[in-house]
Amino acid sequence: MANYVLEPLLDIRRKREDEMAQQVNRARQDIQTAETARDEAKRRQETFDRELPERKERLYATVIHVIVKREQIDKMKEALADLERQHLALAEMVSQAENRVIQAHQALEDAQKNWLKATKNTMKLDSHKDAWLEEEKRIEAENAEKELEDLHPQLSLVGEDDDSI
Repeated sequence: MANYVLEPLLDIRRKREDEMAQQVNRARQDIQTAETARDEAKRRQETFDRELPERKERLYATVIHVIVKREQIDKMKEALADLERQHLALAEMVSQAENRVIQAHQALEDAQKNWLKATKNTMKLDSHKDAWLEEEKRIEAENAEKELEDLHPQLSLVGEDDDSI
């Protein structure tokens, strides 16, 4: 039987399908990584938010009911501003982590679409190969039958003309 002419293309499509399946797996892992990072950022923000009132209270306690210099008040204000910057930085980290999760989900969706397309392309070529193989078998059977008829023409004629048997 002849070799399938498009076998190299089929091999390429199978490799592409495997690559797309690996991309889907990597995208799933990226989602897990992004979700873990997001959860960690949220946990840090929640911890900071829980501790923030106590931290502010401690700062205020250093200047309330005490005679202080202007420098100490400025330091307290700077410390309060620093707490606010930390709060904003943590909120930004959470926002960025959320965006990475969204991007990871989009990447997974794209990878799944690409994998599905690669799978369909491979299936089309597999179907073509199956049809081609069936046609090759049919042609070989016809050729074998013709060879038998060419080699043994008398056998078929003897049986047809012999009414006595």
